[in-house]
Amino acid sequence: MAVKVSGRVDVGRLVKTPDFQEAQDLAMSTVDNCGISVFDGAPGLGKTVAACSFQATVEDRQAVYLAAAGRPSVTALARSMAEQLTGIADLQNEMLYSVRETLHEVLWADNHPLVIIDEAQRLSVDHFEFLRDLHDDKRSSFPLLLVGNDDAWRVISQRPMLQKRIWHRLHFEPLATSDVGRFLPRYDGVYATASDQVLSRVADLSGGEFRWLAMFTALAHQVMERAGAETLDDTIVSAVLLRMARSAGG
Repeated sequence: MAVKVSGRVDVGRLVKTPDFQEAQDLAMSTVDNCGISVFDGAPGLGKTVAACSFQATVEDRQAVYLAAAGRPSVTALARSMAEQLTGIADLQNEMLYSVRETLHEVLWADNHPLVIIDEAQRLSVDHFEFLRDLHDDKRSSFPLLLVGNDDAWRVISQRPMLQKRIWHRLHFEPLATSDVGRFLPRYDGVYATASDQVLSRVADLSGGEFRWLAMFTALAHQVMERAGAETLDDTIVSAVLLRMARSAGG
């Protein structure tokens, strides 16, 4: 399949940064106004977690999440949207016109389903224009949240007719490493007894990137268990970095 449906995103260890909090507010505004909004920024900054955390709070309407894989065709994207919105799993042979009509029918619903499309940087101008046309139809106005890296916004910004339809844009920024160091003891128990020096080192290495921090934390647990260590120290940090194929200098 050219478009994959993501599995559950683990949002159990949330870092409620200012960007995360603002994302919840802007996503709600997008839903209330049946608008189109964009979350963009470098990988690993919490865009997907923020979007899926909001999806989990939606109770008054259907909410679907799709992640583009590879370079999907417009028809593949449309089919995946229709399959998720209707629950019909045998649309692979349907032509784009037929799938578009199916989408209009389900999007006519009074509760206006929320559609989240992740990895939006993999979509072309044709994909964005298809989504714009679908959204512009008065019969099927629906909230649409696009999540991707900076390339997604670059494509959108080059199309004035599309950019003018963006209700909100939130550009995610790395969290300051000083802030990372402060929240680490609350982020995971592995940091509870670590020294300030070690916390500062891990924070600096993370660069404010939560994906890196999640990987480091999981490996730290493994290394400490195998070493029989109870405290995260510089030796353990260095061992974890070797496993991550990253030197202590980053």
